[in-house]
Amino acid sequence: MGDMPVETEIARNLGLINVSIVEEFVSEARLRAAELDYMIHDHHELLPILQKHCFFSVVE
Repeated sequence: MGDMPVETEIARNLGLINVSIVEEFVSEARLRAAELDYMIHDHHELLPILQKHCFFSVVE
Protein backbone atom coordinates (compact mmCIF):
# COMPACT_ATOMS: atom_id res chain seq x y z
CA MET A 1 0.00 0.00 0.00
CA GLY A 2 1.23 3.43 -0.79
CA ASP A 3 0.09 6.82 -1.87
CA MET A 4 3.13 8.25 -3.59
CA PRO A 5 3.71 7.64 -7.32
CA VAL A 6 7.14 6.18 -6.60
CA GLU A 7 5.63 3.61 -4.22
CA THR A 8 3.12 2.60 -6.87
CA GLU A 9 5.90 2.26 -9.43
CA ILE A 10 8.00 0.13 -7.07
CA ALA A 11 5.05 -2.18 -6.36
CA ARG A 12 4.30 -2.49 -10.07
CA ASN A 13 7.95 -3.31 -10.84
CA LEU A 14 7.88 -6.01 -8.16
CA GLY A 15 4.69 -7.52 -9.58
CA LEU A 16 2.61 -6.53 -6.56
CA ILE A 17 -0.91 -5.12 -6.51
CA ASN A 18 -1.30 -1.44 -5.60
CA VAL A 19 -3.89 -0.52 -3.00
CA SER A 20 -4.31 2.85 -1.35
CA ILE A 21 -6.90 4.21 1.06
CA VAL A 22 -8.27 7.65 0.23
CA GLU A 23 -7.69 9.89 3.26
CA GLU A 24 -7.62 13.57 3.96
CA PHE A 25 -3.82 13.62 3.63
CA VAL A 26 -3.71 12.47 0.00
CA SER A 27 -6.23 13.67 -2.54
CA GLU A 28 -8.23 11.24 -4.63
CA ALA A 29 -6.96 13.02 -7.76
CA ARG A 30 -3.35 12.35 -6.74
CA LEU A 31 -4.13 8.69 -6.18
CA ARG A 32 -5.86 8.42 -9.56
CA ALA A 33 -2.77 9.94 -11.18
CA ALA A 34 -0.66 7.20 -9.58
CA GLU A 35 -2.68 4.61 -11.56
CA LEU A 36 -3.32 2.30 -8.64
CA ASP A 37 -4.79 -1.14 -9.08
CA TYR A 38 -7.28 -0.37 -6.28
CA MET A 39 -8.31 2.81 -4.56
CA ILE A 40 -10.50 2.24 -1.51
CA HIS A 41 -12.25 4.58 0.92
CA ASP A 42 -12.44 2.29 3.94
CA HIS A 43 -10.29 -0.52 5.31
CA HIS A 44 -13.31 -2.84 5.12
CA GLU A 45 -12.94 -2.78 1.34
CA LEU A 46 -9.52 -4.42 1.58
CA LEU A 47 -10.52 -8.00 2.48
CA PRO A 48 -12.43 -8.71 -0.78
CA ILE A 49 -9.41 -7.47 -2.76
CA LEU A 50 -7.07 -9.74 -0.81
CA GLN A 51 -9.46 -12.66 -1.27
CA LYS A 52 -9.68 -11.99 -5.01
CA HIS A 53 -5.90 -12.29 -5.23
CA CYS A 54 -5.89 -15.46 -3.06
CA PHE A 55 -4.21 -13.91 -0.03
CA PHE A 56 -7.03 -14.98 2.30
CA SER A 57 -9.83 -17.47 1.99
CA VAL A 58 -13.17 -17.40 3.76
CA VAL A 59 -13.63 -20.24 6.23
CA GLU A 60 -17.24 -21.11 7.01
